Amino acid sequence: MWKDPIVEEVRDAAKELFAPFEGDVKRIGDYLRECQKEHPHRVAKRTALKPHIPKDDNEEGKSAA
Repeated sequence: MWKDPIVEEVRDAAKELFAPFEGDVKRIGDYLRECQKEHPHRVAKRTALKPHIPKDDNEEGKSAA
């Protein structure tokens, strides 16, 4: 089976990063939240977007003949 070297590198980095937490998801989450507090400029902001609703020509006061 072919292995993607980039995928392997990411998986190895994740294993190394999370090894101290011994698989404890709560501790991993706590750690990541602390990282966010220390570096708020590195956290992506999620802002709500206005939905785009295309206008229908028939709804702009034009009557159908």
